[in-house]
Amino acid sequence: MLDRRQATSIKLISAVCAKELQTLVDFHEGIQAAFITTIDGYEVASILKTLVSKSTLSSMTISMYSMGEAVVSGALQKHCHNVTIESETGKIVTLAVMDAREELLLSIMTDDKVPLGQVLWVGRTCAKSISEKLGHQGNSIRSD
Repeated sequence: MLDRRQATSIKLISAVCAKELQTLVDFHEGIQAAFITTIDGYEVASILKTLVSKSTLSSMTISMYSMGEAVVSGALQKHCHNVTIESETGKIVTLAVMDAREELLLSIMTDDKVPLGQVLWVGRTCAKSISEKLGHQGNSIRSD
């Protein structure tokens, strides 16, 4: 059971993330879904313009990121910053977002008309904004 302080913290994180996702979707055509989960799969916020379920997207996000971490580790490198999947009909990009209290993952699903560079740029911009608003001093990706 969460105490009052933890519940308030979760509400704050969810509110900040929901607002940033709404801005992301409102200003960038072609985004079909944008969602944020914790590293252990808890949904924080989401905006969906697709029939894919929230639980499927959450599971997919964790699986993609875990696979990225395993590949990075196996290659003797440090920390996965993002994982990108391109298909015939679109792209899915998952990015690590650092917050002083919780490690979060941002995933963006787009149609095939959105350039990959644009998805990465808007994703990083959104991740940085979330990180700054949650007090992590503007570092949207792990630096250790």
